[in-house]
Amino acid sequence: MNAATHAATNVGSFQQIMDSKNRIILPGAFRQAFSKSFIISAGFDRCLYLWRPEDWDAFKRQELGKISHLKKQSRDLERWFHAHAHIIELDSQHRFVVPPPLRASAALSRELILAGVANRVEVWNRDEWQKYMDRISGSIEEIAESLSREQNSL
Repeated sequence: MNAATHAATNVGSFQQIMDSKNRIILPGAFRQAFSKSFIISAGFDRCLYLWRPEDWDAFKRQELGKISHLKKQSRDLERWFHAHAHIIELDSQHRFVVPPPLRASAALSRELILAGVANRVEVWNRDEWQKYMDRISGSIEEIAESLSREQNSL
């Protein structure tokens, strides 16, 4: 699969249910991009990130690899991401189990949202997702304009 095909598969948001055994079905829209195993990690904004192994490696190299290990904050960030990452296997019904510490860190409950975001899929507590979307929806144009100005000043 080429990069353009991969990027196109990580779009959309899907409501999912975590069953009584803490299993989540990976939506069909994301299955093409993911193999039977992937990386799950804590993410920002109280969600979890699902990464293809090659995208996890690229993130470590391109983002975490840029930071100086001489700075305490850099070491803290790198440790945080690595300590909160796990290799996950999909079962034959395309389900996966989120490790208990990650379920707690993202406050996952029965009702979830899985959202495609560029090179990853994010897993959100449905109520937290709704609060997040409500908070940013009214100012998305200003956010885009501000980021555009920042990009143009580089």
